[in-house]
Amino acid sequence: MRFPTVFLLVALLMIAGCRHDALRVEGYANLPVGAKQVSIASNQKFLLPGEIGPLPLPAFPENHALPSGTAVTLCVSYTVTDEGDVQDVQFERFSGEPCALEQSESLNAMRKSILDTLESWSYFAAAVCEFETADAAETSDDECTGALSVTPVAVRLAWRFVFTIDSNGNAEVVTRNAR
Repeated sequence: MRFPTVFLLVALLMIAGCRHDALRVEGYANLPVGAKQVSIASNQKFLLPGEIGPLPLPAFPENHALPSGTAVTLCVSYTVTDEGDVQDVQFERFSGEPCALEQSESLNAMRKSILDTLESWSYFAAAVCEFETADAAETSDDECTGALSVTPVAVRLAWRFVFTIDSNGNAEVVTRNAR
């Protein structure tokens, strides 16, 4: 089961954290292509998956072969299971995004860095909370206090990572939320 578009758009506003190094990698959340949507009844509330601690960014590969002043975008989607684990990572193309799918030593090193990083990401699972009334669902807190039931659900998330080398050949690792 995957969560509704409106809830993913809210997730896009969440900041994953920032870190500065000698390289630049940006991470953006995206709506997965063809994502299924589920309807939430008026007496239900959807909880987005919650990050357990900061989500570190991929390291910029030391032996990159990018010329100064360039950027490479790699796009991934993955499942956050009903237990909060990251699984089924897929590199893909997103509509309107310059997602690199070609093969090269540099791109493969970046992909490996992303895969290694995503292995360290963990979440509290997304969930559907059911309440006795619509008012109870609407006024409930982010922990679904007072819910009749809380059912963890798997969701599909998508991110794009932008690896950048500035005009001086320097880079830094940062992340920010998508617009």
